[in-house]
Amino acid sequence: MGFVWKQFSYVEPVFFVYMHYLLLLFPVMAQYVYARISEDVGFPYLNVTGGERCGGEDFAENSTLKTLETEVQTRSATLYTYYMVCAVIPSLIVGPFYGSYSDKRGRKPVLMAPLLAGLFETCLILVIIYFHLPLYMLFIGGVVNGLSGYVTTLWLALNSYLADTVKKDKLSNRMIVLNFSLFLAGTIAQLTSGLWIEYLGFKNPLWFIVSLQSLACLYTILFVKESVKEKVKANFFDLNSVRRLLQIVTKPRKNGRKNLVVALSILGTNIMITVGLSAVIILYVLRSPLCWQPTLVGYFLAYRFFALGAGSVIFIYLLRKCFNEINVTRLGFVSQIAGMLLFAFSTKTWMVFLGKSQFYKLQSSTINEDFA
Repeated sequence: MGFVWKQFSYVEPVFFVYMHYLLLLFPVMAQYVYARISEDVGFPYLNVTGGERCGGEDFAENSTLKTLETEVQTRSATLYTYYMVCAVIPSLIVGPFYGSYSDKRGRKPVLMAPLLAGLFETCLILVIIYFHLPLYMLFIGGVVNGLSGYVTTLWLALNSYLADTVKKDKLSNRMIVLNFSLFLAGTIAQLTSGLWIEYLGFKNPLWFIVSLQSLACLYTILFVKESVKEKVKANFFDLNSVRRLLQIVTKPRKNGRKNLVVALSILGTNIMITVGLSAVIILYVLRSPLCWQPTLVGYFLAYRFFALGAGSVIFIYLLRKCFNEINVTRLGFVSQIAGMLLFAFSTKTWMVFLGKSQFYKLQSSTINEDFA
């Protein structure tokens, strides 16, 4: 019996389900918001799925439709911005405390927090769709998700769990499996997101997510063994957690703190620039003259996700044979800038795909490895 329990005591399925939920929910939610706002202002967005391309062939000459489209884009972008603020700020506040708390009180409570928050948010979106409630209620789900620490907390908890339970000589293999779970879950979720929307609407993919999340919660409760054996009493908001975080920058280092501060600044700036980029991409391809259908949006998001994965694995390996670390990082930024410039002026489908074929995760991956 112990052998069977041990065989099923893996956390990779939990991460796979969570990332599948997260990367399927966002395109579904983003396009639902766009459809709802279009309905409110009278913009014929639904004609896209009927093949009429944003209201028909005379769209470019119809000033009324152009005005309505601009209003839909503006309101959608504003709502996305507020949603990201509601999700990100709470996660930044509570994030440093989850790690210390899991060290003392156990990994499973911290693993469960993002799963339950994600389940709550998905159910809330279903309620909004069924009862046609105001879209601003989405902010509630964002706040709850943020207070759970979001995907960062789950990722760190999973890493800590593996460090607790896996021998050092096998840890790298398990980390590869964990990263592959992210790659596979994201590609499948985004590849199928448009098919869900176009053929089954917005409700069915959300019910699918709810079922997966419920199974993930049950799996975590029943099969994931607690890795912290000796638990101690601890307050969640412990100032020692903040002190340990500050020590990353303040403690003396062999090569000095300057390089670390510069690297943190570069990585932080890059994250600030690219956070919420998926929302901008979806808004851009839904507007004229592109007017993409949901299936094409899903295919593109999957292609972009695949390019990111390839950029952080294959191209880093190849480029390191020719360049040093700093030049690989520079190439990553150059690729990112060039891709964004091309994307910003894209008026054809092939230009969008080409513009997002850059591998701008090169710099992030290289800097992260230096931290490790």
